[in-house]
Amino acid sequence: MNGTDLSIIVVNYNTKDFLRACLESVYKNSYGLVLEVFVIDNCSNDGSSYMIRELFPWVKLICNTENRGFAAANNQGLKKCRGRYVMLLNSDTVVLGESLLRIIRFMDRHLEAGAVGCRLINSDGTLQPSITSFPSPFKDFAGIVLKGTVLQNTPSTRARLSRFASFLRMNMSRFDDHSQTKEIDYPRGACFTVRRETVQQVGLLDEGYFFTGEEMDWCYRMKHLGWRVYYYPDAAVIHHDHGASRDFMGKVFIQTRKSALRFYEKHYGKTKTEIMKALVATVLILKCIAVIIGLFFRAPNRATLLAKLESYCATARIHYDRKFRALNVFSEMPFRYL
Repeated sequence: MNGTDLSIIVVNYNTKDFLRACLESVYKNSYGLVLEVFVIDNCSNDGSSYMIRELFPWVKLICNTENRGFAAANNQGLKKCRGRYVMLLNSDTVVLGESLLRIIRFMDRHLEAGAVGCRLINSDGTLQPSITSFPSPFKDFAGIVLKGTVLQNTPSTRARLSRFASFLRMNMSRFDDHSQTKEIDYPRGACFTVRRETVQQVGLLDEGYFFTGEEMDWCYRMKHLGWRVYYYPDAAVIHHDHGASRDFMGKVFIQTRKSALRFYEKHYGKTKTEIMKALVATVLILKCIAVIIGLFFRAPNRATLLAKLESYCATARIHYDRKFRALNVFSEMPFRYL
């Protein structure tokens, strides 16, 4: 067996400044671990590749001639890595302190752990919820209805929602205080460590998920083969959330629902999928109506409202139009305002 403790795979798409800080934090906080680091660049045009060659010659750089998506790019690294463990690390993260070492020690002690997620911290130092449960039709419906209203990232709101979920016997663990190590369904994939043996048994990421949903699918497959997935708060990274995508969040919403549809159809069967589609499409249509009404009364916000309307309409459409759903959200779907 080779002596590499941890292989780190970072997928980059036009996040040069974030990427530089990420790689600097990995180098600074290796704490004696034998690491190999891959950067898979998805055809960036911001000088990322040149920066890596100049400042980080120890990084194994793979440059794609097109944006292959997050899952496919990670798979390029997974096929080449040699470490006992593999970490998928977002380019807009900063590793803190002994986190890499602590994750390795945790997984060495817990041989049943196929994957581990850590504590995520927002740019302003607040907690970023990272514990997630597998989807259900009602959870998806409620999430879209309440998004941007009561689903706020504050300790008091998380506590209230956690108590409410417990009363209804629902899994809404993303709203707990994130202070305890626990077995979970899956973590957010900003910093996600997997055992090599798990990858060999479960297989690579499903490249049908262009962006978002791949870690959910991977953990679902792991758990069905008997592996456990943990949240471990004693390791932490700063995650500048959506550093690569904050300029097109409406498209990210559409892509998230597109990934959810793939997950339902792959793992849940027709009945559960149709229930989800009906619930989600209904609330999206109602949101479209609300936005149209708002257009008559909020002229200063017209551009924002038109972008929301386009996003909601496209998201509703992908639930029933397979040809439209097959288009790439970021490069092929015909948008005017997003």
